[in-house]
Amino acid sequence: MEKEYREKDDNEIKVNVTSDNGHSEEYADDFYDENEIKKCHCEKCECDNCHCEDCDCDNCDCEDCHCGCCSNECDCDECNCDDCNCCCHEKHAYDEEILPETLIEDFSPSIVERGEEYYDDGKVISVHKVDNRYYAKVLGHDNKKYDVMITIYNEDDADYCCDCPCEYPCKHAYATLIAISEGDYDVVNLKDEVSRDIATLKETIEKIPADELKKYMLSDEGLDNVSVNMRAFNEHFRKYLPTQSYEYYYNNLYNSLVLDDGYDNMIKEYLSDAREYLKDNNFSETFKIVQSIIEAYYDSQINEEDELDLLNKLGMLLRIVYRKADENTKKQVREWQDKLKKENYYNNYYLEDVILSLN
Repeated sequence: MEKEYREKDDNEIKVNVTSDNGHSEEYADDFYDENEIKKCHCEKCECDNCHCEDCDCDNCDCEDCHCGCCSNECDCDECNCDDCNCCCHEKHAYDEEILPETLIEDFSPSIVERGEEYYDDGKVISVHKVDNRYYAKVLGHDNKKYDVMITIYNEDDADYCCDCPCEYPCKHAYATLIAISEGDYDVVNLKDEVSRDIATLKETIEKIPADELKKYMLSDEGLDNVSVNMRAFNEHFRKYLPTQSYEYYYNNLYNSLVLDDGYDNMIKEYLSDAREYLKDNNFSETFKIVQSIIEAYYDSQINEEDELDLLNKLGMLLRIVYRKADENTKKQVREWQDKLKKENYYNNYYLEDVILSLN
């Protein structure tokens, strides 16, 4: 077999070495090591990492020999061979140099180690590539399938998402990243996403018969699942709600005034109720609220002079009630005026002005 000389460097000195089976090879003396094994170059698959089956050596450069990796079909990117199950796959075994260092740094050393074990153990079930996004199924330690999604923007930037409990880039994601670097994925072309046709609540209610809707709302399922803004609901359907007693308004406000405990918010609520009743032309309820506020203030001996704005609002409500109410309600107002006069409520000039403005 003819020997071919190669130069590693113009300045190197060559050393001719003959193997035990009579085959020769040449090394630079600066680098020669008798224990060094140089892989064969296979002319058939252009692979430099093979063991030659013809001459049973690892250090030949022959034209006719073929390597043991040329026996079965494969598609080897390393040696450009289309008809081998080649030994280059050992070289393909993943290592950190294949993955961009910047992406490896996204994972802790322990996660990297566990991710490699998961890949070795075949726990990456499937990986599908859609554009720059990869969808994977990975088995966990309990054989539960976890969904992993990795979006790679460039060699420095990637997003990792896994539905496992881990709150940082996990072993399932790293195992998937190894599979991606190895080309262990299928490229898929998805169809255009079609959005669900959704009707608004208004559109749905308009189609539901009133009796059917009412029946559902009153059922246990409806009461448990339908949520409404009760304040807005009550204001809208106030005429269907029970009215409150005079004692409800008077007693609660009196106690709050005496204790100086949150009566400002209570007054706002009372006035809001009074205005809503006024809108519904329920003048008797409006009068009841105004009456309870004034009497609670007087009986608790709170100085109404500090509440001039409140008295002006109450006076306006009273005047509207007296003008618009039916004769029965007007009679109640006049009787209340007489009561105030007898009980000397008029010793407060501001209150007197409010009451007399009705005449």
